[in-house]
Amino acid sequence: MLGYDVNVYNARGTVYFDKDKSGTRNLNEIGIPNQKVELVENANISITNGQGVYTHYIPYDNSYNFKLNGQELFYSTTTDHLTALITQNTNGLDFGVFSDQLPEKVELYLNSTPIICESDFKLYATIINESLQPIIGKLNIHSNIEYDSSNIWFHLWHQNNLAFPIDTILPLSTKSYTLRMIGPSIDSVGQKVLISGSFMTNNQTVNAKIEETLLCSYDPNDKLAYPTGIYDKETSLLKDDIRYVIRFQNEGNYFAKDIIILDTLDQSFDLSTFKFTGSSHACDVNITRNGVVSFIFKDIKLTYKDDDEIASQGYVSYTIKAKADTPENSILYNKAHIFFDANVGIVTNTTQNKVVEMFLYQIDDNSISKVISIFPSPSFNLITVTINENIDEINIRDISGRMMFVDVDVKDQNQAKFDISAYSNGMYIIELIDVFGNRYLSMFIKI
Repeated sequence: MLGYDVNVYNARGTVYFDKDKSGTRNLNEIGIPNQKVELVENANISITNGQGVYTHYIPYDNSYNFKLNGQELFYSTTTDHLTALITQNTNGLDFGVFSDQLPEKVELYLNSTPIICESDFKLYATIINESLQPIIGKLNIHSNIEYDSSNIWFHLWHQNNLAFPIDTILPLSTKSYTLRMIGPSIDSVGQKVLISGSFMTNNQTVNAKIEETLLCSYDPNDKLAYPTGIYDKETSLLKDDIRYVIRFQNEGNYFAKDIIILDTLDQSFDLSTFKFTGSSHACDVNITRNGVVSFIFKDIKLTYKDDDEIASQGYVSYTIKAKADTPENSILYNKAHIFFDANVGIVTNTTQNKVVEMFLYQIDDNSISKVISIFPSPSFNLITVTINENIDEINIRDISGRMMFVDVDVKDQNQAKFDISAYSNGMYIIELIDVFGNRYLSMFIKI
């Protein structure tokens, strides 16, 4: 295969949560995603998948060394270094870890196949439970796009809101849900399509969104970049993750047995911050010392476009941060090559993201005051936002950029009220996005 050979031996193991700290895996001890295992001989890193499994591809018979690169808050209950003679496919190269310090943390990610005029597309919601306790909750999806079906039962569909009860998500595990949606009519071509989601447990709420331009013709193999904090077009804060999505489609005339994506990361990225956040199909993830990430879909058998348009598509998603010493105003470039079996690789578009230490905001900027006014500020519990433009979306973020609230159904409204009584005291940012994608920022103070 061009670019990467999967027709070799594989060495596979699991990084598991050793609940009883015995150093031996029991049947009820689960694998942990996003752990890093190094093949010492070439310094390649394999990232564990949602079941805690890692895979290294071995080029020839030899003895090899595997090292668990420990992560903060976990400590090893087994050796963190294994040596094995690899002469065939090998399993059972397991590492045990334990922690009693993990805070309750849940993450939500939304991804979609391309959103096309009057055509079906898939919306993927991925929930990651990073805590030591099982969680249950409710997944809300909010959009003015027509809903078709999903692989989970919903109990509410009202005024563009879908609510899905989510059963138990085990500790340190990931669940993904797929919704089938229908793109808007051709009358909306070129406009921004906004979909927001939230996942609520008894103790916390996490938010996510996707924003994409509606297309009526498109390149199905592409790469998208989403800053996760405060941003202005392609500029974001140095301290924040950038989330990347690589989408692919089999446009051939037969099933694709294997698909490999090679993603060459900009040298300014900190490889230690790489985090795999989901994919449409099961895959192995590896990173070379030079920052080339491979997503390996072995035996995916992806159908082709003329057989089933929507089933012929897929995606991978991850987050990563720039190095702390990256110079101000650096531009991070990123593109990927997608290989379908033995065919020449398809090159995606190149993304560009500028990173800065901070944005400078002016609360009383004249241009902003013509678009938005906030009363009262400071406020104890309730603010009223008056809007003077055709706004599509309102976001509230804390001063670090963390999303506190998302509303994507504010067209034709000129006023909105927000209950901020549960917010901690401090400064917050109101972000408005109009129908043309322009952003307006202002601030208020909670006391």
